[in-house]
Amino acid sequence: MNADELRRVNALLEAALALPAPERAAWMHALPAPERELLPLLRDLLARADTDSGDAFLRAPLDVDGLNEAGFEPDRAGDVVGPYRLLREIGRGGMATVWLAERIDGSLARLEALKLPHAGWASSLAQRMTRERDILAVLEHPRIARLYDAGVTPAGRPWLAMEYVDGVTIDRHCVEHALDIAARLRLFLQVAEAVSHAHGRLIVHRDLKPSNILVTPSGEVRLLDFGVAKLLHDDDPARAQLTRLMGRAVTPDYASPEQVGGRPVGVATDVYSLGVVLYELLAGARPYRLPRDTPAALEEAVLAADVPPASTRAPDRRTARALRGDLDTLLAKAMRKDPAQRYRSVEAFAADIERHLAGAPLLARPYGVGERLAKAAARHRLALAAGGAVAAALIAGTALATWQAREAERERDQARALLARNDAINEFFGALFTEAVEPAQAEAVRQMLERGRQMVAPAFGAVPEHEAAILRILAEYQSDPQRSDALLERAGSILRESDDRTLRAQIDCDRGQLLESLGRSDEAVRLLQRWIADRATPDLAAAHCLQMRGAIAANRSEPRLALQSAQAALARLQDAGRGGGALEAELLGDIAFALHADGRSGEAEQWFERSQARYRALHRLDSLHARVMLSNWGVAELASGDVQRALARYDELLAGHRRRMAWRDPPSWLLGNRAMALERIGRWNDALAAYRETLAASERAGHAPGSRYGLAGMAGVLLALGRPDEAEQALQRAAGLPGADDAGHPASIRAEWMQARLLLRRGDAAQAQALLSRQLARLRSIGANPSHLGLALRGRAEASLALGRAADAAVDAREALAIGQRLQGGKPHSDHTGQAWLLLARAGRAGGNDAEAAAAFDRAVEHLAASTGADSPESVRARALRDAVTHKVN
Repeated sequence: MNADELRRVNALLEAALALPAPERAAWMHALPAPERELLPLLRDLLARADTDSGDAFLRAPLDVDGLNEAGFEPDRAGDVVGPYRLLREIGRGGMATVWLAERIDGSLARLEALKLPHAGWASSLAQRMTRERDILAVLEHPRIARLYDAGVTPAGRPWLAMEYVDGVTIDRHCVEHALDIAARLRLFLQVAEAVSHAHGRLIVHRDLKPSNILVTPSGEVRLLDFGVAKLLHDDDPARAQLTRLMGRAVTPDYASPEQVGGRPVGVATDVYSLGVVLYELLAGARPYRLPRDTPAALEEAVLAADVPPASTRAPDRRTARALRGDLDTLLAKAMRKDPAQRYRSVEAFAADIERHLAGAPLLARPYGVGERLAKAAARHRLALAAGGAVAAALIAGTALATWQAREAERERDQARALLARNDAINEFFGALFTEAVEPAQAEAVRQMLERGRQMVAPAFGAVPEHEAAILRILAEYQSDPQRSDALLERAGSILRESDDRTLRAQIDCDRGQLLESLGRSDEAVRLLQRWIADRATPDLAAAHCLQMRGAIAANRSEPRLALQSAQAALARLQDAGRGGGALEAELLGDIAFALHADGRSGEAEQWFERSQARYRALHRLDSLHARVMLSNWGVAELASGDVQRALARYDELLAGHRRRMAWRDPPSWLLGNRAMALERIGRWNDALAAYRETLAASERAGHAPGSRYGLAGMAGVLLALGRPDEAEQALQRAAGLPGADDAGHPASIRAEWMQARLLLRRGDAAQAQALLSRQLARLRSIGANPSHLGLALRGRAEASLALGRAADAAVDAREALAIGQRLQGGKPHSDHTGQAWLLLARAGRAGGNDAEAAAAFDRAVEHLAASTGADSPESVRARALRDAVTHKVN
């Protein structure tokens, strides 16, 4: 059965259910011929509707055993699928079956849950199951069933092997263990934790319901079935259509109004579905009373009907009393029709549940005096005496509770204002350090920072938070990263017992980024991830930590993770109500750089422009962070092949730094990027001097990645100048530095590529080709920046030409050309594209196809002259080769 047939069945079923039962037979008999082929299934479904309750009928999945295409045998115990043997069926849905299976290839001795589409649906479900595999691969959480393996049978049938969860559905677990309201709420908080983890990775589940939430015998929740999940940033219309046709299945009971209405979904969609799940767990019934038990009636209710308070659906008076008030309120907020009026996140929903369990006021709505009094009395009931003392305490408590509530609100407003004021002051003094210091004052600034470090403890040690905050600021402006690390470590130890989670997280995450620059990437990631994974981390701090995590991912050539982290950081910043400022401008630039690294140059350009516009509106284009963004924009321009524009940007940035921050070395990222631009246009001596300055500044700062990058660049220029021995020495120095074994870092990628060039220069083309083949395989496996792939492909094509393998060289050159053209975006010319055309021309010439080579040489000359200059060494070389082959052809 295909999607069209399924829609026809649903339409017929809805029409039949709307008729009185005695009239259905005559109606079916009068159906037109095209619909009569569906009658056997329609009669079975109507028979089920007559015998089952409406709820059970709507909740149960459609049984499609009889719908498999002819020629497909049903799955049976003992069948072998990939490396698994099926043992017994443990779950069944409308489109797929889940089997308990054992692995039989000897690699692992464990039972797993194998998900298989029904045979007749295999081709239609392949895309959806591939998507589920990709989503599960990035979700690592103890409350989400893990993905272990995936594959496709020789017949083209996809399968997923997942963690086998020995448990029952959450609603059944609550009934079987007779859990009280508080226990059900605590169990639900485990579900919220798992969903929050998925949202933190920009994944919306979209199909949350009790059957997808299992509870183990030890009371641990496991979340299942991300088959209709959606990446928040993925708006692919084709995939949306796939979900509309196949993802809705036959059970809209837990679907949000936007899902039922076919509108865009997001985090609020899962909040709504979780509200329905919790409603059912607490009240024992789902929210809507239906005038008739049909899918159409349910959809109408979801879209338009008011959600009755859960207390009105409770099975008994005691439960109704327990639900009345807080729980009715938080469920109503979670299930608002308008997504904007629901809880802004699953974390906020869970936080109100925790407040209820602790007897504290909810944030879902303001409380009146009586409600606050009742809560105060509940929290302090043991302190209340009997008789007249009780009355006196209640009267006094009413006034006290009212006063305390007003004071708490006033203090919260003051705290928010103070936080914003502190940020403004810190930003201003940062601007003084980075924009207003004259060159002659450089030594005075260094002395001031050192003196400040000594003054902190005596002046502010009585308040740990004050001391730690000032240490954090001092750490940012140290030129020695080891000293910065010592200051941040000291600040963190001071705050170990502090309740200020925002400051603690900011300091730890600052230190995480610093550790990465010192070559301690794994330690850095662990430090950051601890705060990112903790849903109690305040939004502002979480945004900062996600930003640092994205920066590390970008440095490690993990563009997808860098993009997800930056987007999540921006969302958390806006959730905190702190959008529109300098941090948002930074994050817009981070998103742009991640898009560039993912090969999406056209999109990146737009985000860079948005970031620049935001900085300009804030009058902060000269700030340090704005200069970082502009330098990253230059990196994207280099990747697109617009070398001369990138060099002009770097020259301007370097001049600005030397005007405003002469007391401090230019950052290694600025020096290194400018050196590469000089190398790309063939200004060898200037490039060598620039790489040497990069190395010197990095060594003074203790920045190992910058040192490795400078040495690798020096090696490339020395080779171009005909000095291979010095090039080899530079590469050997780079290999001995910390972090050299991080094969995904741009400095390591470049060093390895230079090693291959050195081998080629010395006549060992076979070894160079093998080295570049290994690098290519590794780069593809980690989804590296496409510009790195293009570089390696061009190097391997050079090696193939040296080995006399013109056809192999042409294959790599064509792939490098495709990458160069994609990175080029909408720009007219690119040196990457020109270099690829040059290799393709040389391969054609080596293969004896001079006419084809001449045309390719023409394209190479056009691109190289426009991007690197008509007099650059590569342009001159390309023209000479073109003239030689043209003369031969003529």
